[in-house]
Amino acid sequence: MSASVDFYVPEFARQLEFDQVISTEVRWKDDRLDGTLTSPNRRGEEKAQCLRALLAVRPDADTYAYGNSASDLPHLKLVRHGMLVNGSLAARREAAELGVSCVDWT
Repeated sequence: MSASVDFYVPEFARQLEFDQVISTEVRWKDDRLDGTLTSPNRRGEEKAQCLRALLAVRPDADTYAYGNSASDLPHLKLVRHGMLVNGSLAARREAAELGVSCVDWT
């Protein structure tokens, strides 16, 4: 699941052998990218809403997610193993209040 657009996220998911992908959708006209969003931007609370819908259909016991900004915290707090990676100081403070782990990746 990514707020990034669907002209490359599905390819990453395919290469990583994910069985499902959710990303922000954009409009194409024939073979040209129009650039207009055809779905809500999948970030913040919208990403959390998508995750809730997915978990309702696939209530897996172990759920994992990571994000790198405060806008990722709404969905990170929904999973069993949420991780804020390289977050800002403000995002780390908010994550700590929500019980979301914080790590630094170099």
